[in-house]
Amino acid sequence: MNKFTIGQRWISEAEPELGLGIINNLTDKTVSIVFSASGIERNYGIKTCPIKRVLFGPGDEILIEEGERLLVDKVTEQDGLAFYLCGERIISELDLSDLMSFNKPEDKLLNGLCDPHEHFQLRYETLKYKNEYSALDVKGLLGPRVSLIPHQLYVAKEVFNRPIPRVLLADEVGLGKTIEAAMIIHQMLISKRAQRILIVVPDSLVFQWFIELHRKFALSFTVVNQETELAPGTNPFLDNENIIVSLGLLRGAERARELLNQADFDMLVVDEAHHLKWSREEASVEYKLVESLAARISGVLLLTATPEQLGLEGHFSRLKILDPDRFFSYEDFVKEHESFEHFAGIVRKIEGGVDLDVEEKELLTSVGIDANQEKEEIISSLLDRHGTGRIYIRNTRERMKEVFDFFPQRILNEDLIDLDAKTDNLDVNIFRSKAFWLIEKLQDLKGEKALLICKSKAKVLALEKFIRENATSTNTAVFHSDLSLMARDRQAAYFADNNGAQILLCTEIGSEGRNFEFASNLILFDLPSNPDYLEQRIGRLDRIGQKRDIQIHVPLVKESSEHLLFRWYQEGFNAFTDAAKCGGILFRKFKDEVEDIENQDIDSLIERTRAEYKLVSKELEEGRDVLIEKNSYKSDKALSIRSEIRDIDQSRELRNFLDSVFHHLGVDSDDINEDTLFLRPTDNMLLPHFPELDRDGKTYTFNRLMALEREEFGFLTWDHPMVQGVSDLIISESIGSYSVAKRRESKGTKIFFEFFFIFETIHNQELESNKYFPPKVIRVLLDNKGEDFSEKWDKSFLDSKVSGGDRDDILKVSKFPKAGVTKIITKANEVAREIAARDKDLFKQNLTKLIARDVERLTYLKSINSSVKDEELQWLEMKKSELLSILDQSSVKLDSFRVIL
Repeated sequence: MNKFTIGQRWISEAEPELGLGIINNLTDKTVSIVFSASGIERNYGIKTCPIKRVLFGPGDEILIEEGERLLVDKVTEQDGLAFYLCGERIISELDLSDLMSFNKPEDKLLNGLCDPHEHFQLRYETLKYKNEYSALDVKGLLGPRVSLIPHQLYVAKEVFNRPIPRVLLADEVGLGKTIEAAMIIHQMLISKRAQRILIVVPDSLVFQWFIELHRKFALSFTVVNQETELAPGTNPFLDNENIIVSLGLLRGAERARELLNQADFDMLVVDEAHHLKWSREEASVEYKLVESLAARISGVLLLTATPEQLGLEGHFSRLKILDPDRFFSYEDFVKEHESFEHFAGIVRKIEGGVDLDVEEKELLTSVGIDANQEKEEIISSLLDRHGTGRIYIRNTRERMKEVFDFFPQRILNEDLIDLDAKTDNLDVNIFRSKAFWLIEKLQDLKGEKALLICKSKAKVLALEKFIRENATSTNTAVFHSDLSLMARDRQAAYFADNNGAQILLCTEIGSEGRNFEFASNLILFDLPSNPDYLEQRIGRLDRIGQKRDIQIHVPLVKESSEHLLFRWYQEGFNAFTDAAKCGGILFRKFKDEVEDIENQDIDSLIERTRAEYKLVSKELEEGRDVLIEKNSYKSDKALSIRSEIRDIDQSRELRNFLDSVFHHLGVDSDDINEDTLFLRPTDNMLLPHFPELDRDGKTYTFNRLMALEREEFGFLTWDHPMVQGVSDLIISESIGSYSVAKRRESKGTKIFFEFFFIFETIHNQELESNKYFPPKVIRVLLDNKGEDFSEKWDKSFLDSKVSGGDRDDILKVSKFPKAGVTKIITKANEVAREIAARDKDLFKQNLTKLIARDVERLTYLKSINSSVKDEELQWLEMKKSELLSILDQSSVKLDSFRVIL
C-alpha cells in the first residue's frame, strides 16, 4: 500500500482533537489533509509530518457518515485505500465519519498517539487540584479582591450556607454591607446555585455597584437604567443573566416594570432598602415593586442603614418583605420586640457578671431556659429563640472593637487660612487661597499620598491646572464621572504606583466604588452640607483594611460659611473624628438652618445640635439588640474561615501548578517578582485559545495585598476563571491522557499499566453534590499479567524511578496485541469498580449523617423559633432524596493511563 494516497484517513499526532482527516492533495514534498469536523486544513512536509494513518482491524467499531456504528469483520485494500467488510456491507475508508475521535486513552495507545510524559503528569495534577477544589469549603471566598475581614467572611458564609437565603444585612456604615452581599453573590454564582441575579439600587449607586462587582469580584453585570436603549422585540431582563437596575427607572417607567415581570431570577438584592417607604396606611410604589419581586424570587438580600435610626415601623416593613407569613402584624411585632429587649438586658447582665433577679429568672423559665445553666448556654439558648435572629444581620463598630483592633483613628487637621483677595469674586479668591495652601500642604507631606475630594468636576480640573502651573514637581491624577472606565483605571493605577501621582483629585461620584487604602491623607477641599456625604468621603480611606490613622486636612477661610458648617459638624456631633451614626437624623432635624448657615446664630445652633446628639445617641445605644449582634458574628467560625483562606493564599501550590500549565501549554510567562508575572499568548500554544488571556497579555498577581493596591492586575486564585477554565480544557481536550514511561534502572522485562479512573456523579449545582461526594481519582496499577500492584507502589514512588519514553518505546507499545491490552483495561475497570463501590457506601453514610444533623438542628429551632419555616425542613429532605438518587447513578470512567516499560 502506498504511503500517501488521496482519500486515505489520517490523524494528527500533535492535534488528535482535530478528529479524522482525509488527504485531499499531494505534491512531491507536501501533503494536505482536511479535518472537516474541525473546519481546518493542514499542510505538512512529507518527510517531517507528525501524522498517523488510521486503519481499523477485525473487531473494531467504526462510525460511518450516516451516524451508524458497524463492527469490522475483515479488512482489504485497493489502490492504496482500505475497505472494511462489516457483515454483508463493504465500507470504504472514504465513507468513515469525520466525527470519529481518538481522544480516549485506549484509542491513543492502539493508534500510537502518545502524549509527552510531562503532559501526563500535568493532567494528573489538574485532576487532583480540580477534585480538591470541588470539595473546598471556602470555594467562592478565595477569588474576591478584598481584605480577609472576619465578620464579612462569617456573614457571607453563614448566609450562603442557608438553603433559601432571605436576609436583611444592616451592618453599620463602613463595615462593608456591599462587600458582604457581593461575597454572597460570588459564592452563589461560582457554585452555580444561582444563574440569574437581579440587583436593584438607587440611581446614584448603579455605577458603584457595577465597579465593585467588576473590579473586586470579576463579575460582569449588565446595567439597565434610563439610558438603556430598547430595540423592538427585545427585553434586557430576559436577554441578560445578571442585571443591575436603577430603582428610579422602575419607579418611573411602567414599561420597564412590565418587561421585568416577564423575567425570572434566582436572587434579588436591594440596596438602600430603607428608602422603600411603608406605613400601616399605605406603601410606596417602590415598596410594592420590591415586595412583588421578593414574593416570586427565592433568594433575597436587603441592604439597609442602621434600622434603629429609622423607626420600628420601617424595620418591620423590611422584615415583612423577607417573610410576609412571619411578619404580618405590626402590633404583634412590637410586642415581640419589647420582649426581646428584656432578653437583651439579661444578656448584658450575664456578660457583666451581674446576678439575675427573680423576675428575670422567671422570664427565662417561661421560655424553657434553665436560669442555672452556664452563662454561655443561657445566651446560646436565647440566640436560638430570637425572633429575627436568622434573617436579620447587624454588626457594629462597638461590637467589632471588642474583638479586633483594626479601626484607624481619625485625626483632624483644621487649617484656618487668610483670604487671598486678588479679584472682586469671593469664590475665586477662596479657591486661590485654598489652592496655594494645598501646594504648601503637599510639600509638607514630603511625597506621602493624598486623596482630595471636592464637589464638582470643574473644581477638580481647575485644581489640576493650578498645581501644574504652580508646582511643576508635583504629579497629579484626576478622577471624575465623565472619565471612561479605562481612563479611571489608568488614573487609579497612576495614583497607586509608588513613583506615580502624589495626589488624586476627585469628585464625590468619581471616586465611588474605589478603595485607596494605601493612602492615609484625606484633603476635604470643600464641605458637603449633608453629613452622610461627609461620612462617605471620609469612608474612602477610613475603611476596614486601612493600616494607618486617617489624617483629615480641612482648609478653611475664617468666618466663611464653610467655616461655620465645619463648626456645626465638629462641635455639634464630632462628625470628623467619630463615625457619624446619627448625622442623617441631625441633618433632617436642622436641615433648613444648616443650608442657610451664614444667617444663623451658630453658637445656638451648635448647642441645640449637641443636645439632640446626646439624646439620639442615648436612644440608639439603649436600642442596641445585643442578641442580634451576637448572632451576626461568631468569632470561632469567622477566624476558622479566615485561617483556611490565608493558608491557601500563602501556599505555593497554585503558583507551581500554573507555572507548569504555562510552560507545557505554551504561554509566555515573565516573572516580575515572586508573586507577580506578566502573561501573553504565543503562536505555539497547545490550545487555540487560553481562557481569560487577551492577545496583548496582562499582569497577574498571586498576592492579595498587591491585588488590593493594584486593581489593574489580575488576581489569581483557585476561584479565578482562568484557573477553572484551563483546568476544564486540559481535561476535556484529553491532554496527557496516555503516555509511555521507562524505568531508569530496571533490568526486568515486566511491563506495568498505571490507570487513573474518575469516580463521578452527575453534578447537581443547586444541591452542591460535589461537596458531599466530590469526583475522586481511583488509581489502579497492574502488570501485563493482570496482577494488582496498586498498594505496593504508589505514584510518587514510580515517578522517582521512571522518565518519559522515547520514540522507540512508544512504537513498541503501539504494537502490543490489541487483545492483550483490552484484557488489561477490562481487569483495571473491574478493580476500579470494586473500589468505587466501597467509596459509594462511605459517601452514603456520610451524607445521611450530615443531613440528619441539619434536620435535627432545624427541627429543634422550629420548636422554639417561628422564623424557621417548614420549607427549609422540606428542602433538606428533598435534598437528601435527590442526592441519594444522584449517588445511585454514579459511574467509573477511565481518564488516563501510562505504560511503564
